[in-house]
Amino acid sequence: MKVSVIDTSTVWMRNKLIAAQIECLPSDTPIDPTEHRWWGLYVGTELAGFASLDPETGYLSRAGVLPAFRGRGGQLKLIKAREKAARALSLPLLTSDTYNNPASANNLIACGFRMYQPSFPVDGVCYWRKPLQ
Repeated sequence: MKVSVIDTSTVWMRNKLIAAQIECLPSDTPIDPTEHRWWGLYVGTELAGFASLDPETGYLSRAGVLPAFRGRGGQLKLIKAREKAARALSLPLLTSDTYNNPASANNLIACGFRMYQPSFPVDGVCYWRKPLQ
């Protein structure tokens, strides 16, 4: 599995990212692929997963690994790629959240994220952060 930055300037790639979001996160509304920076997880030339980062805030805003490729460490690779990019941007902090997703929570913990309580939490959501400096 290889991670690389995704060029979201083509309609084809934007549609592919929307379809992947729907497949991985069927109860969520897909976010616009032209927002934020995106990475793809590839097996050969096949898109196996995706992830995004808001470069202004350091928020890991969306990630998913397609069902056929889960359990191979792909999400860890996507978290590490976004952390590397955030460090290159000199961001002080990464944040994320999970909802009813122990696998994602465990991957964030494995990458050094810790839970925190925001000022206005949503019931059932776990909030995560990792200082980078």
